[in-house]
Amino acid sequence: MKKYKNYIIAVLSLVMSAIIVCFIPVNADKLIPIVEKQASKEFGVEAHLEHLVLRSGLQLKLKTPIMHIMYEDGQKFAQFDS
Repeated sequence: MKKYKNYIIAVLSLVMSAIIVCFIPVNADKLIPIVEKQASKEFGVEAHLEHLVLRSGLQLKLKTPIMHIMYEDGQKFAQFDS
């Protein structure tokens, strides 16, 4: 029975670590300048993000609650809320 106990503990530890890594959001505010620069390069408008959250799981996602889109001259074009 002790032999199976170690296997059960190992499998439960593996499942718990997978749940923690896959489904708990991570604060990714350090990536905000990179995402803003990429959006500016791709779309030709300035994007300002207030907060960025990285979620992994079946898909890797970056989410932001509020995003401001501005023209290059600084005039506000749109605001997206979650």
